[in-house]
Amino acid sequence: MVLSGPAGAGKTQLVADHVRRLSGDLDLLVWVTANSREAVIAAYASAYADLTGFGGGAELAAERFLAWLAHAPQRWLVVLDDVRAPADLNGLWPPGPVLATTRRRDAALRGAGRRILDVGLFSAAESAAYLAAKFAGTPRLLTGADGLAEDLGRLPLALAQASAYIIDQDLTCAQYRARLADRRRRLDSLLPERDALPDEHLATVAAAWSLSVERADRLEPAGLARPLLTVASVLDPNGAPEAVFTSPAVLEHLGEIVGRPVDAEQARTALRGLHRMNLVTHDPGTPHRAVRVHTLVQRAAREELGDRLPCWAKLVADALRQVWPPVEKDLPLVRALRANTAALHRHTADQRWTAEHELLFHAGNSLGESGQVAAATRWFHRLHRLTRQLVGADHPSTLTARHNAAYWRGETGDAAGAVRELERVLADQERVLGPHHPHALTTRHNLARWRGHAGEHARTVPELEAVLREQVRVLGARHPDTLTTRHDLARWRGATGDAATAVTELERLLRDQIFALGPWHPNTLTTRHNLARWRGHAGDPAAAVTELARVLDDQVRVLGPWHPNILITCHNLVHWRMVLDGTAEP
Repeated sequence: MVLSGPAGAGKTQLVADHVRRLSGDLDLLVWVTANSREAVIAAYASAYADLTGFGGGAELAAERFLAWLAHAPQRWLVVLDDVRAPADLNGLWPPGPVLATTRRRDAALRGAGRRILDVGLFSAAESAAYLAAKFAGTPRLLTGADGLAEDLGRLPLALAQASAYIIDQDLTCAQYRARLADRRRRLDSLLPERDALPDEHLATVAAAWSLSVERADRLEPAGLARPLLTVASVLDPNGAPEAVFTSPAVLEHLGEIVGRPVDAEQARTALRGLHRMNLVTHDPGTPHRAVRVHTLVQRAAREELGDRLPCWAKLVADALRQVWPPVEKDLPLVRALRANTAALHRHTADQRWTAEHELLFHAGNSLGESGQVAAATRWFHRLHRLTRQLVGADHPSTLTARHNAAYWRGETGDAAGAVRELERVLADQERVLGPHHPHALTTRHNLARWRGHAGEHARTVPELEAVLREQVRVLGARHPDTLTTRHDLARWRGATGDAATAVTELERLLRDQIFALGPWHPNTLTTRHNLARWRGHAGDPAAAVTELARVLDDQVRVLGPWHPNILITCHNLVHWRMVLDGTAEP
């Protein structure tokens, strides 16, 4: 069943109510925020990992999850909430009971036995019943209720906001209608071309929103509600982490607005005020999706910003980057951060600062490192087009986006394609930045690496040696980029037949990484893994088994059980145990 209807009609609430009624009859519920293909794949992969312990790449895990559902004896339901583009679900529709919500009405949504249920505005009778239920404890507030429903276009979202305000202010519906009419006149004088706004209900929501946010902003701690709603207006309506609203960047800006220091607890209290006025849903029990806000409320808030939107958007980008964990062990948090970065990007794609902000690059690499290498490639192709349009083809950000797209293209299995593109990127980087620029050296390093994967083994080791000499001279012996090149050089020495030298160089590298990065840094753990592996190839399978087992324990503790590196370590541990038992060749 696909619930289709306009924003504010209550599609998600209908599905949530239905799920609550079914909960006692379900063994498995998977609720997916389906606003992008990447988000659906990540949610499926997470569900499959929770069910089976699979720790492989996200795309493979999503494929296996759908196959698992096809034969699962359990009673299950998948909810695909807020489908933005039906094409995002090509090959991803579950083989069984599904509830989806969308504003779209594409014919593609009707395939494979799916039915579309149109969800529109309240009828007059439904509006009256809704308000009667809201004011059941204080029926005197219902005076003027019939006219209020018509004033608000019988839009469920607007009625919910109005009800919260009426109860908070102890007004009758007639008194609220008078305030609403006055506020509409004031808004019309400020924004005379209301018909040009992007949604037929936005004028209604804007007036109700204006009254409610004004009240919320007067609640203690005064002055924080409106700016926090502004932060929420450029984030994912399906839920943003509470940590974004209590980040150093946001708290500092709030302090500048109100002229006093603001701490995290005050920000949380202000979010509760917005929740009380039905402007956001604040659920501290789900901290990674704690703040949800309707898209129409978001648009009303953004309309108020006008030309101040870029400044607020950059503030939110700073906040998202601040709360992004250095090690992506908390997968629900990272998925939420990626979804909120994508939402922010949709609102700011024409703003120049986005081309130079680290957040978009970090989010793309996070996709790839989670196993969604094809999605990461697409992300950086789109980012390349954006940066070229905003800052030009020779800007460092544009060149970095091209480099990253080529790198993740290699990770999809197209090593030859990665080599061709990296050769072009390197030529442009050396022309624009100079041959000794750190970005050019990184591209030379990855070009050598992908040449090796493409079969050009004879070139890989000497090219990595040349890059290493330059990095030591330009960056220093213990710079992270230098250490990464040393690691890959040692690996390729082993891959070309010199396992003993690989062991020696990885032992030296490990000491330097522990000093420079710490013993639990992901790169340090990767070096430990490869050192154990090459000890096995050098003739000591017992040491390989012992060390891989220790590395596996530390990787699970530091990276979490579903990191893609865990599967690689498990594979190699099993291999060297079989070698030790005489059931496999080294």
